[in-house]
This record gives sequence, structure tokens and C-alpha cells, in this order.
Amino acid sequence: MTKLGTWALGLSISMASLSTSAGGAHGLRPTAIEVAGRAREICLTVMRIPQGFVPFHECVESLTQSGTRIAPSTDVSRLSTSFTKSERSYSESTFQERRLKEENACAGLGHAPDSATFLLCVADLDADLHSSERSD
Repeated sequence: MTKLGTWALGLSISMASLSTSAGGAHGLRPTAIEVAGRAREICLTVMRIPQGFVPFHECVESLTQSGTRIAPSTDVSRLSTSFTKSERSYSESTFQERRLKEENACAGLGHAPDSATFLLCVADLDADLHSSERSD
């Protein structure tokens, strides 16, 4: 086997063991890749922020960072993705719609709505998106 083949095989094994050891699909803390992917999906579908804009990057960054605070017992694969959705983009939404989008985003990420991490997620997301709008 070539050096490149050996390296690729080692990388595949490492990635597989990282994925299973993190236990994202087994009810343990989701992997960083799972959280980032979920954050991107939420920013597009729930928050309705188009890719390629600063607020989208800020949204993904904020939710990904917040995802590290999810309780290890949270099984994100079982969370409902049926939220009250608004067809308006985040920037066109009213204050109430924005708050609902932020709450849905944090719940969709895996934060229990009655938890301190949920409140922190909503506050951080609101602050990050507000500051990104003011910097445009």
C-alpha cells in the first residue's frame, strides 16, 4: 500500500472512531460536524438567512458555538423539525417573528426550552445577528 493509501485508510478509521466515540447518533453529545451541519440547516430554513451574507456566517457561528453547550444526553436526531415558520427572511421579520425564529433555532439545535442553555442560546444568537446587521 502506498503512503497516501495508508494515510487515507488511517484517516477513515480515525474519522469513524471519532464519530462513534462522540456518540452523536447514540444519544450522547453530538459531534462538531453534526452541530455545524444542523446550525447551517437551521440558519437557512428556520432563520431564512441566505448564504453568502455576514448574518448567515454569524448565525452558523453562534449556533455552532451554542451547540457545544448542549447536554450530553440530548439526542438531536429525535428532535422535531416542525416549527412555526415564517416565509419572511430574518432581516424582513418583525421583532416578534425574529424572537420566534431565534427560539425555534435554539430548540432545533437541541436546547430544552426550559433550560438556561436555551436562554443563553437565544440571547447570544440575537446579539450576534443584531451586531452583524449594524456592521453592514
